[in-house]
Amino acid sequence: MRVLDALHALWAELSTEARIKLFVGVVGLLIGLPTSAIGLVWLETRQAVQLSNCSDDFAQPLLNALMQNDEKGIEQAASLDRVEQSKRCAVGALQRPKGTASFLLDEHRRLADVSH
Repeated sequence: MRVLDALHALWAELSTEARIKLFVGVVGLLIGLPTSAIGLVWLETRQAVQLSNCSDDFAQPLLNALMQNDEKGIEQAASLDRVEQSKRCAVGALQRPKGTASFLLDEHRRLADVSH
């Protein structure tokens, strides 16, 4: 409760211009629109991680099949459908990057899947 009181007191001391900038920055951060230089860096970071995830999702089954010397697995992992799926994933990451909330949830799920 003290934290909320302190936040409210800080909010009350801000000028209208500062409140607007803070509000726009927070909304931009949550929905994934860059509203500042830091927001642009965050957008590029999310895109880079999403591209890396696309690459990992394509390469990992192929590497596993190669390690096991499984010819059928190699063919499936390197099929044109998988290449096209990886390409669509990368294009989607660049054209429609996820917002902060969905990005963080997806990354949490990926980490949880890896640990199990």
